[in-house]
Amino acid sequence: MAVIQIQKVGEDAFEPVRASDGAIGYDVYAYQVLHKQTKDFLQDLPVEILPGKAVLIGIGIRFAIPFPWQCEVRPRSGLATKSDIELGN
Repeated sequence: MAVIQIQKVGEDAFEPVRASDGAIGYDVYAYQVLHKQTKDFLQDLPVEILPGKAVLIGIGIRFAIPFPWQCEVRPRSGLATKSDIELGN
């Protein structure tokens, strides 16, 4: 079994959690808005995302993923469908 190490970047960031015992993945939480190029802090949440615009949202957590594992971030299906939210990769 792989051990994934995490480090909080911000003291008040939330650690990932499983929503239920049968959940395959972990839930992560928005932490702050970052500058797209520099990744520096831009503003606190909440943020209004205007139609056709995009923002970079940091989760305040760093992961150490062991080889050959990978980590994926996916939108919650209900929220993504209702609010037309997409993640860029």
